[in-house]
Amino acid sequence: MDNDILEILKRLESKLDDNTQELKKVSTKVDTIEKKVDTIENKVETIEKKVEKIENKVDKIEKKIDSIYDQTADLTEFRTETKEGIETIKKDIGKLTNVTKTNCFEIADLKAVK
Repeated sequence: MDNDILEILKRLESKLDDNTQELKKVSTKVDTIEKKVDTIENKVETIEKKVEKIENKVDKIEKKIDSIYDQTADLTEFRTETKEGIETIKKDIGKLTNVTKTNCFEIADLKAVK
């Protein structure tokens, strides 16, 4: 009976050694996975920082575009006002030309009367 118990204990010890070896393999694999996860976390942090920089640049670009839009609107309004002003000046010059012609004829008539 002692031999049977001894034999059972040897088998248990052998199985325990096998399990210990398997556990060491699993532990090694877990360590490898942890390292890979750490690497992935570092890469994600780097990507997050880059995305934040990109978002900041996009915000700056949007502000510049808004400024350009406002300036374009101001310039368009200025252009319209300038064109209207030029048209008014052309009309006034036309009127002055007509008045000047009339005055020239009247001056000539007055000189002729003398």
